[in-house]
Amino acid sequence: MRLESFLLPLAVSAAVVERQLGGAKVAGITKLTPEVNPKATRQVTRFGPLTVKGKSAGGDSGQQNWIWTIRDGLCRNCTVLKGHVGLANVDGTPVSPNNDVYIHHILTFDTTKKQKSFLSGCASGAAGLGGAKFIGSGEDNNNVAVWYTARDGKSNNGFHIGSSDSFMMNIDLVSYHANTKQIYLTMDMEYLPGLQGADARETLLSVTGCGVPSIKISQTGPTNTTSGKYTFTEDGTILGAKGHLHAGGEKMVMYINGKFACESKAMYGGAKGENAIDEMSLCTTSGIKVKKGDVMTMTAEYDVSKHPVRHESHGMGAGMADIMGMFDLIFAAHS
Repeated sequence: MRLESFLLPLAVSAAVVERQLGGAKVAGITKLTPEVNPKATRQVTRFGPLTVKGKSAGGDSGQQNWIWTIRDGLCRNCTVLKGHVGLANVDGTPVSPNNDVYIHHILTFDTTKKQKSFLSGCASGAAGLGGAKFIGSGEDNNNVAVWYTARDGKSNNGFHIGSSDSFMMNIDLVSYHANTKQIYLTMDMEYLPGLQGADARETLLSVTGCGVPSIKISQTGPTNTTSGKYTFTEDGTILGAKGHLHAGGEKMVMYINGKFACESKAMYGGAKGENAIDEMSLCTTSGIKVKKGDVMTMTAEYDVSKHPVRHESHGMGAGMADIMGMFDLIFAAHS
């Protein structure tokens, strides 16, 4: 995917919301019992607070964006097995579309770490956008953890973090709440000491990234838009795959060499009747083995007659919200 095609939605957001820059402040770290590997360490770091403006503040307060640099609060010289990013109220209760704030996107990058794509051609994706893609969220809520290793805990593959790596985070939230409120961003990580196993790589690929101009929608019923071809450049396993759609989206489907591989379905909820995706299911939980030269395509299915497209109500972005169809892939090469 061309870099500019990935940046476009962020550029649109920047035009209609207040963008805030700064360093992430660590508000606290809590140790928890590990879930993947009993030898691992698990911690939840709380960053913030974020002041989310309510609709009563006027202007473009419904959708807001923050760009943070992160230098503290994460493990160092470690291998991350699993992670989850979320939002919490001041009292520690989770923030979700059901209480008027949902995640448009949270993107995290290890800006020190550079890694090559495991897919060829135009499929550079978000792997090279400012560094290596790390734990984030790309749907309206984030109830599913990011896995960088096998789920049975028998593998020590994971995301490698060096001793002095720096991180950048782009946070884009949509608020339907009437009043301004403070919330915190949380990052739950389970990790092993040292750099162990294969270094898992993550990328975000768009259906429109390989010559497909736009995602098709119709007011009369379901539509399908299929991507161009993405070729794997090495043997490995797709450890995880999760779709990213906006309101109206039904599912993302993956094909390997023209055969069905898995699908990630949208589940709807949202605040006070808002048409928001509450969760995207995982496309695979057991892993998909691929070989060098295998070809992947993906299809985005929308049905706006069933789930109307969300519209922006104010600012330069007033009108129909952006339509997206993406897969977030996590890959570990075979040794």
